[in-house]
Amino acid sequence: MKYDVIVIAGTTESREVIVRQLKEKKKILACVATKLGAEMLADYDIDIHAGRLDEDGFVKLFTENPCGKIVDATHPFARIVTETVRAAAARLQIPYERYERQELTYDYERLFSVADAGEAAAWLNERDGNVLLTTGVNTASLYMERVKDARERLFIRVLDNESSLEGCRKAGYPDEHVFGKMPPFTVEDNLRLIRETKASVMVSKDSGKTGGVDVKVEACRRAGIDFLLIRRPAPKMPRVLLAGANSGCGKTSVTCGILKALTDRGVKIQSYKCGPDYIDPMLHGHITGRDCRNLDPFFSTGEELRSLVAKDSRQVEFSVAEGVMGYYDGVGVTCEKSTYTVSEETKTPTILIINGKGMSHTMIPLIKGLAEYRDNPVRGVILNRCSRPMYERMKPLIEEELGILVVGYFPENKDAHIGSRHLGLMTAAEIENLDEVISLLGKMAEESIDLDLLMKIGREAPALPDKMEKEIQKEKGQKERIKIAVAWDKAFCFYYAQNLDILREKGADLVYFSPVEDERLPEDVSGIYIGGGYPETYRKELSENLSMKASIHQAAESGMPILAECGGFMYTCENLIETDGTSVPMLGLVPTDVEMTRKLSGEFGYVTMEALKDTPFFKKGTKIRAHEFHYSKAAERGDVCLMSKTTGRNWQGVYSVGNLLAGYPHLYFHNCPQVAESFVRLAEEYKGTCE
Repeated sequence: MKYDVIVIAGTTESREVIVRQLKEKKKILACVATKLGAEMLADYDIDIHAGRLDEDGFVKLFTENPCGKIVDATHPFARIVTETVRAAAARLQIPYERYERQELTYDYERLFSVADAGEAAAWLNERDGNVLLTTGVNTASLYMERVKDARERLFIRVLDNESSLEGCRKAGYPDEHVFGKMPPFTVEDNLRLIRETKASVMVSKDSGKTGGVDVKVEACRRAGIDFLLIRRPAPKMPRVLLAGANSGCGKTSVTCGILKALTDRGVKIQSYKCGPDYIDPMLHGHITGRDCRNLDPFFSTGEELRSLVAKDSRQVEFSVAEGVMGYYDGVGVTCEKSTYTVSEETKTPTILIINGKGMSHTMIPLIKGLAEYRDNPVRGVILNRCSRPMYERMKPLIEEELGILVVGYFPENKDAHIGSRHLGLMTAAEIENLDEVISLLGKMAEESIDLDLLMKIGREAPALPDKMEKEIQKEKGQKERIKIAVAWDKAFCFYYAQNLDILREKGADLVYFSPVEDERLPEDVSGIYIGGGYPETYRKELSENLSMKASIHQAAESGMPILAECGGFMYTCENLIETDGTSVPMLGLVPTDVEMTRKLSGEFGYVTMEALKDTPFFKKGTKIRAHEFHYSKAAERGDVCLMSKTTGRNWQGVYSVGNLLAGYPHLYFHNCPQVAESFVRLAEEYKGTCE
């Protein structure tokens, strides 16, 4: 290997990266776009490549100079370079890391923000007075062309080098309106220039502390003028969504195969699952090493879905979402709140998975109907349970007749099977040969799916905002943290990753324990969260673990807040009765028995809960969207909430006993943040009584 690291350089951060790598005795090649960039790195013991490159150019460079990894430390506004380098690295399967410059928040009432230079020019045209541009030479001509009275009003500060100064002259700026200076700049430096130009507004890109934005804002505050900030371009976040024509078409197997194949290539992946699913996310996380996230339009608005995708996808190289049911199957018999909704709201390029077993030419009208029924981001198809000869015959027909890409096929293989049970697939922890099955699926995907084409389609995805991420960051670290015990073992493992994130964001540290195997609750916890799962499968172990039951009883009696959902609710009941009539005692915190059934409960699916009375977790009248899915029934379901379905059916459910809230509904905290906030607050109050 010729180099340990190739650094895509040109910023202060890139020099910091280079210094760290040199301390580790790494051999480095730095890539810069300009002669000036090369001059700034001349004193380092590294090799330098100077010049602008397109994707093929980077591929050629990386091929001729093999390396262990690529570190992209370019400017946050150099998104085209970032996407080009990322694509080239993916083509060659070279590990890629993005070094992001820290973002700051600015508390100034006269700060305004726009998306780009074009919006900035339009904003300036609505205001009078002189303008001080500190946005660099690249957009100098745009402002001169678009801002009214530009030659009289515009003043610009650029780097003090001939290239920048000449660029301003060519753009039409009078010499006396151009200030060639070299950073860093203090608040006083900015104030002097504001006074000299008699500026009423300063314009800057959001280049963070490194770009001196914080001192610019302070100078504007002292001068009492407006500050116009150009936001960083949102990262494009390459991604695809894998959707099926129907349940059982093989979405999970194909998705797991693709996740495994891409992970084996060294691609850093974030996975998502549409709908209220817990089991597929466990499989995804087992493969990628990252928590899978749920995207559910019943719980989230379009803006929230986009922000949720942006929050995690900005940290990886590629994202893959798995759909739920058929592409257009939503609430009731409508397409509302469906996989289609997720793909459309997030503008994620979608690949349809078609079960080709038992058909040939009929695939064409089937694909045509799915692709043309609504405006959608469908970009390709994968033919599942399809032989190679059939794939080779159908691919040109489909592409010629429909103009849609056939990304590959997936052959049928009885050895690549993930077991199932009454609540769906078996959990990752229960499949003894899981790694063997996943490896086989990954090999099949590598051999039969054009992964390069898949990633190329994903790179066409548009950028997404990350507003929610920034808002959440503001909340962190504001209060003393408490510990919440989370039941996690073979019996209880159904949790939305976002729920656990939100508890942490609200001030909780999560401590995991096993009601099946542990003797007691963890030390120093102030709350208990018992999610769904398969308590009926491990009823004997749960019932006979008397010390754990006593520990939870003592916590409940002392006022510790407990949130129990579905399987957790079953655990809090008095007795769990099997379909054969046999019964075992559970915790007995809720005054009812639960009996297993052979059929799915008629209450399954999305519900809206309306609180009929005050509880420690929410007030009377609160409405919360939730989800039920269980093969059991409670003799008494509780009377805290009125549960309603879109069909008009309703019933009462949920128990509130002391600081215990227990019921069949699974909650999604993004939809009901007040529950998470109340849970953490109750835990804090409980901790206070124990000190």
